[in-house]
Amino acid sequence: MSAEKYGDPRVTLVREKYFGLRPKPLERWFWDAKAPGSAERVYWYHWDIGHQNGTWVSQVPIRIVAQECALDVATVTRAYQWLKGRGLLRRVDAGRDDANPFRQATSLTEVYLPRDLVQRLSASPNRRSRAVAALPTVPAPASPNAKPTLAAAPAVPESVPVVSADAPKTYSRTESQRIFRKLSEDERGRFYAAQKARLTSMAFEEGSALSSEEQAHINATLTLLAGPTSGAEKPLLTPATRSEKSDSRPTKKALSLMQIVDLRSRLKRAKGEGDERDVDGLTREIAWSVEQGSLARFDRNHAIAIACKKVREGRWSTPFGMPAHWQVRSAGAGLCASAGEYQ
Repeated sequence: MSAEKYGDPRVTLVREKYFGLRPKPLERWFWDAKAPGSAERVYWYHWDIGHQNGTWVSQVPIRIVAQECALDVATVTRAYQWLKGRGLLRRVDAGRDDANPFRQATSLTEVYLPRDLVQRLSASPNRRSRAVAALPTVPAPASPNAKPTLAAAPAVPESVPVVSADAPKTYSRTESQRIFRKLSEDERGRFYAAQKARLTSMAFEEGSALSSEEQAHINATLTLLAGPTSGAEKPLLTPATRSEKSDSRPTKKALSLMQIVDLRSRLKRAKGEGDERDVDGLTREIAWSVEQGSLARFDRNHAIAIACKKVREGRWSTPFGMPAHWQVRSAGAGLCASAGEYQ
């Protein structure tokens, strides 16, 4: 029986309903890694949103992620920890919400590819291009003197974007973020639902704080996210870097060479003989936490003492938000040749 039978729900599901994009090599990597099902759900959810945005960055509250993935908040938190531990996901604290200083803003989430998958990505088979797949089959010549002829493929009309005279006003990224912060909780939930369903518009509340032009900007953003566009640039809904508030923080001076050497010796004593953790890795994590992380608010000596105590008690964990490729750089590295190891 043909699968094209009218009314077949399988045909309806494939032709009319939405579906995500899962590259086969990446999906196979998750299977070989025996990833938890919750981690796969959370990763593919952020993958789809980041792919739609064009920045691989999404800014979705954790309760929305739990609702869309049919998980509870605690399970989503454990999934984040599993993904971050393998370098597949990075979450950046966006600081305080400008609209509500007593509330924490939604963290920015960026998805990454596994390092080993990137190294062997060129060995994975590629899809056939549409141009090659569209070529008709050349029949065998009828006689030895006959020359094969290739029929011309039908021309594919190119879609030309039409710019309307009533096109909505364009906004900068800062102005766009200001508009999105004016959305109420109910309107924000409608926007996430419309973005998930790839709708081109959403309904606003009767007493909405947004003007008609700002509402048109929201709907125009949904239209761009609903499908591919030609000649138009997608607005950045979420910045791929840290927020302006975090960028404005003063950067503390790097640890000195003597502090790094002292930290390594203290870590060797704090680890104990049965501890198999790498001293260089612990030094790197503690140095980042002291310079830029949660321990930066303490005095340097006090911060190092706190970190060593946590290592000794087995309570030290990789700092939240630490870049995967961050390296230790001592302030006085040029004064001693032995400092080359930490540069």
